Amino acid sequence: MSAVLSPRLVFRLLVTVITVLVFLHAAGLVAQFGFGDPRFLELRALFDLNLEQNIPTLFSTLQLMLASLLLAIVFAVARRDRNPDRYYWAGLSLLFAFLGADEFCEWHERLMVPMRHAFHATGALYFAWVIPYSALVLLFAAGYARFWWRLPAPTRWRFTAAGVIYVGGGIVLEMVGSKIEQTSGWESLLYNVETMAEEAMEMGGVALFVYAILGYLQQRVGVLRIELRDDRGVVDELQQDAAPGELQDRLPLDDRLDLAA
Repeated sequence: MSAVLSPRLVFRLLVTVITVLVFLHAAGLVAQFGFGDPRFLELRALFDLNLEQNIPTLFSTLQLMLASLLLAIVFAVARRDRNPDRYYWAGLSLLFAFLGADEFCEWHERLMVPMRHAFHATGALYFAWVIPYSALVLLFAAGYARFWWRLPAPTRWRFTAAGVIYVGGGIVLEMVGSKIEQTSGWESLLYNVETMAEEAMEMGGVALFVYAILGYLQQRVGVLRIELRDDRGVVDELQQDAAPGELQDRLPLDDRLDLAA
């Protein structure tokens, strides 16, 4: 059994999930701030974009890991073709694996207090993990500038849009949220709305990046197809194109014994 992996279909699926998660977060805010019903608090925690270790966190982690896997496939194709940029793709794959692990394990959150004390950070930099991560973004941009320019134009601009959306949500809006949190508080409606926009941009940026990778892969290798076959299917296929007496030699040892029996 096989299925065509359409970049547009995957993108629409990811955007649909993101839309549902944002809607559920907004519904939780309406329940809490509009009706003040405590029965919705546990349900809201399950879908709260401002919390960790819940369904949105799991989705974000899986989405980042999907991007890492697809980038690893691009690296394998580039290595096969002896593409001089192959190690840039490997670096991107490792980067997104790190981002996925960071999303799930909250490593950046653990930097907040030490960085805040080290830089005496207040205001927009109160969530001080943005300081080292912003520096890493600048280093990454400098190191990948030539690679970015060598990409096909559609892929280059999709990567750019995805990066601007992701970094805009993850760092720029995080700084806005830092300021709001100090003036209005963690549980304020304004801060929760800002968080909703921030997380939606992060997830949307990754979804667009996945779409861009799939489009690039499709351009390089043609139609993307997922094939699922059991051992019996392999035997049937071999039987169709093998000459008499050749089938036994082309099967694994266990399958030869099965046919002999």
